[in-house]
Amino acid sequence: MVQEIEFNGSFAEAQVLNRTVIINGSIKDNSDEDFYRLKPAGTERAFVQLTLESTADMQIEIYDFDQKLIKTIDDAVVEKNSMSREEIRNLYIGGEHIAIRVTAKNACTYKLVVVFSPVKEFAEREPNDMFETATRLEPMTNTEGYYLPAGDPTRENRSEADYYYFENPTDIMGMFSISLSAMPGVDTALALFDGSREQIAVIDNGAAGAREELRQFLFPPESRYYLAVINKNRKTSALPYQLAFSTQRYDEKNENEPNDRKERAKEAAYNDSVQGKYDYHGDVDIYKMIVIENEGANVHIAVSAVERADPVLRITDMFDRDILGINNGGAGEGEAVPNLFLPQGIYYFYLNTTNRFFSCDRRYTFTAESLGKRSDAEWEMNDSPEKANRLMPGGTAMRGYIGWDGDKDYYRISVDDASTTLSIEALPPSNIDVVLRLYKGTALALTADRNGKGRNEAVEHTLDKGVWYLEVSSKEQYNPKNPYRIVTAVGSPK
Repeated sequence: MVQEIEFNGSFAEAQVLNRTVIINGSIKDNSDEDFYRLKPAGTERAFVQLTLESTADMQIEIYDFDQKLIKTIDDAVVEKNSMSREEIRNLYIGGEHIAIRVTAKNACTYKLVVVFSPVKEFAEREPNDMFETATRLEPMTNTEGYYLPAGDPTRENRSEADYYYFENPTDIMGMFSISLSAMPGVDTALALFDGSREQIAVIDNGAAGAREELRQFLFPPESRYYLAVINKNRKTSALPYQLAFSTQRYDEKNENEPNDRKERAKEAAYNDSVQGKYDYHGDVDIYKMIVIENEGANVHIAVSAVERADPVLRITDMFDRDILGINNGGAGEGEAVPNLFLPQGIYYFYLNTTNRFFSCDRRYTFTAESLGKRSDAEWEMNDSPEKANRLMPGGTAMRGYIGWDGDKDYYRISVDDASTTLSIEALPPSNIDVVLRLYKGTALALTADRNGKGRNEAVEHTLDKGVWYLEVSSKEQYNPKNPYRIVTAVGSPK
């Protein structure tokens, strides 16, 4: 136990501390201040833990060698007749001394505990609560850090954040993953920033006491990222958290986060699949498809099921115009768009979940299968007369899908000469209650809706010269996996 020296009220008169010590000090009034200079004996580098205890409302200010303020610690909740505590761990001293200034709002006595310890190579280095003082992360290591100070919930802007940075100095594309260990009672989040300090992701999956993770983010050559470990509820812990940082080679079969913007979209090729994950709540994965064929392409799009995830698929063109939105299934189901026709151009597929689901382990598969040119299948989007597919009376049976809730398929029938008697039969899958409607232009001519699920519906009508439309729909059912069939037969003309 050491008593503070008198007349330590300025930087020039600061009391030098170079070893582990407990200081008994006093503040005479709110204008009094005590200065200490921290400089480890026999070494140029050290970690210092500072603990300040008092019954008064006190604060510690930390200054660098040039007397520039680098951190203020004033977060303890002060209650009457009880001891308050200000604390910082892993305060880094690297070759030059650090000064601290102790003040209080009223006269008091205090106890200042100063603990010097060797520098750990893989540990946060306080102060690291801003980009400029971020601690470096090394690949394939676990870095220790502390959720300190505790913070006063009644004060604004007092949440604790530790900043880290990491770099890919090579010319090789890679990927990185980060895992933050769980800490009882502490509610954490991770914020990821690119080299220009623009925020690109917030990972806030778990409640208090849960871990946070992000996996397989893209790590371009000669790139830098920043990471903020945020203590949301300002709970403290004497135990350190563990921040695991790992890298791996680029894998073109993975989505490669961040792909939550068009300019970062993962390109998907025909007859290929990409694996991805719903990494955090609100995560959006964007895939890009380039159709180079002059005649366009017919594709089948599918997203596999992940237990407890309720996926939503949205498709747009390069001008952000919506083509289709799919949200058929519930939790634990996949989504699919059968027989989608895409003219020449660039298209984007946005994938996310409607429920608060995330998984660092379970992966989905995004597949784009080329179907080739076929005259016996519908091509979406044929959901209006203007987009109707051609139907040849008496020709090959047509195959189509009620691919999502509310899907309607339109077929165009042209009668060029004499009137034609045409019979049309729809053969649906077992879960579809199919409905047929026949139009002459925009005028409804006939409806077939007599049977139930899995039962055929049929119409027979004499079609005079002109353009007719057949509408195929269902009663609140859909089946993107199993098609219906349309069979036509031509009778004798009148």
